Amino acid sequence: MIWGTNEEDEGKETVEKTHDQLKWSNEGVIILLNGIIQFMTKGSNLPWKDLPTFHRFIQESINFNITQTQMSDKMRRLKWKFKKIRTENEGKDPVFKKAHENETYKLSKRLWGDEHED
Repeated sequence: MIWGTNEEDEGKETVEKTHDQLKWSNEGVIILLNGIIQFMTKGSNLPWKDLPTFHRFIQESINFNITQTQMSDKMRRLKWKFKKIRTENEGKDPVFKKAHENETYKLSKRLWGDEHED
């Protein structure tokens, strides 16, 4: 469980609330990261600087409801995990056993790999 999802959740498109925290599916994480990239390539503000607009934008792509806070928390945690993995691997790209972990890492690298503006 590298990116915050469990093996048993693979393929699920739903999320469950557990102790006031959202449990994201692998697909949900990929959709979120792709959404951030799409939002930024449209010339929009950085998603974390315009959460209401990004929240409306991403809500169209996912088939579950999230709050702005849940979305913001997930983006923050994904960035932290990416930075941690990069540090642990001395800046080198690690090899993942699971396709969704590899995809999550590649998308995260596009967003935060070159120390883009926070």
